[in-house]
Amino acid sequence: MELPREIICRIFIFMPNWINHISLIYYLISNNCMYSMLKILPERQIHNLFQNLGEIGNEVLCRILMKDVIKIMRQRRFFSKSIFFSRFIIGAAKGGHEHLCILGKEWNDKYNKNGMGLNLSQVFYNAAKNEHINICYYLKEINKGRKILDKKYNIDCMLRGAARGGHEHLCCLAKEWGATDFDFMLYEATEGDHEHLCRLAREWGATDFNEMLKIATQREHEYFCRLAKEWGAEKFNKMLKIAAEKGNERLCYLAKEWGATDFDGMLLQAAEKGHEQICRLAKEWGATKFNEMLWRAAENGYEHICLLAKSWGEMIHICEGFNCRYKYQYCQNHSYCFNYMLIRAAEGGHEHLCRFAKEWGATDFNNMIYWAAKRGNIDLCYLAKEWGATDFNKMLEGASEIGHEYLCYLAKEWGANNFNKMLYIAALNNHIHLCILAKKWGAKYY
Repeated sequence: MELPREIICRIFIFMPNWINHISLIYYLISNNCMYSMLKILPERQIHNLFQNLGEIGNEVLCRILMKDVIKIMRQRRFFSKSIFFSRFIIGAAKGGHEHLCILGKEWNDKYNKNGMGLNLSQVFYNAAKNEHINICYYLKEINKGRKILDKKYNIDCMLRGAARGGHEHLCCLAKEWGATDFDFMLYEATEGDHEHLCRLAREWGATDFNEMLKIATQREHEYFCRLAKEWGAEKFNKMLKIAAEKGNERLCYLAKEWGATDFDGMLLQAAEKGHEQICRLAKEWGATKFNEMLWRAAENGYEHICLLAKSWGEMIHICEGFNCRYKYQYCQNHSYCFNYMLIRAAEGGHEHLCRFAKEWGATDFNNMIYWAAKRGNIDLCYLAKEWGATDFNKMLEGASEIGHEYLCYLAKEWGANNFNKMLYIAALNNHIHLCILAKKWGAKYY
C-alpha cells in the first residue's frame, strides 16, 4: 500500500540529512510528488536541499528539481533567490564540483537579474578550506567585477578557509591576490591546529594573540596557549574562565601561574557546567560567590554543586533583591538566596532542585509558577500551586509569552483574570490565537 502524497511530503520535511535520502527524492519524482513536496517545504529547507545536492555533485537531479523550484520562485513573491543560488554554489565549492559552480552562476544570471548578487565569501572559504584550487581561480574571475570592499573581503575569506584547512600554498596565493586579514588567518589556523600557519600569520602581521589564546583554551590545546603567551597574549582571566567551563584543571593552574585572579568567574563557570573539582579549586584560591554558584547550578540541574554551594555559603545571603544596599554584605535573610534558587530551578525545569529549595526555606512560589509557565512546564505549575502559589495572573503572563494555550486555560481555571495583560503580551509575541482567546474572555483594552 502506497503512502498518501501529503504524508510522504511531511516525512521528507523532517529528514535529518538530505544526502542519505536521495532514493526518496527519486521516489517522489517518479510518483509526481516532488512539486507538491517543494510547495509545502519552508524556503530554508529548499536552500539546504540544493546546497547538499551541490555538495554531492548530482547534476542530473539538480536540473530536474530546478524546474520545480523555478515555479516555486514565481509563486512566492519574497523567495530569496540570491541566498538560494549562493547556497547551491557553496555546496558545489565544498564538494569540489567546478561544473556545478558554473551552473549555479548561470542560473543566478538567468533567474535573478533584479536581485542581489551572489554572496561569494562563503564560496571562497569552502573552496580554499577543501583545497579546490581550480574553483578558487574560477571565483577570482567572477570576483573581478565586484566592488572594491566586497572583492577584498572575498579574498580575505579565501585566506581564512585556506588557514582552517592547513593549506599554506593557498594562503600564499590569497596574500598574492590581496588578502590582508592576517588576524583572522591566525584564528582559523589555531582552530585547525596548524602551528606553521600561525607562525606565518604572525610573520605577515597578525597581532591579536589574546583571541588566539581564547581559541586555544576553548580547544584545550596547551601548546598553542603557551605560544600565544610567548607572542604577547595577556588576558589570562578570560583563559581561566574558559578553562573552568571546559573542566580543564591543568589550564586553570596555568592561567593562575600566568597571573589570572578572577577566581569568582572561574567558580561560576565551573558551577554552570557541573565541574565539582574546579569549584573546589576556585574556593581554595579565594572565590566567595557561593550564592550565584548555587543559582547557576540550580538552573542547569547540578544537584551536587547546589549541595556544595549550600555547605560553603551557610551564612552568606542576599536580601531584598539585586538592588539591596546590603548586596555585598552579610545579612540574616536566609530565604532570598533559596527563593532565587527556586526560580532558577523552575526556569531550568528541574523539579528535584525546586524541592531542595523549598526544603531549605524558599517560599516564592508565585515567581516559580511564572517561570514554570514561561518554560511550558505543566508539572511544575501544578507543584507550585500545591505548595501555595496564588498569583495565577503571573502564570497567565508566562504562558502568554510562549503561546501555551493549555496553560492559559489552566491559569484561568485557577483564578487568573488579567486578560488585558494577556492580550498585550500575546500581541507583543505575535500569538494571534491567544489574542482571540483573551478578547473572548473579556479583554477590553485593545
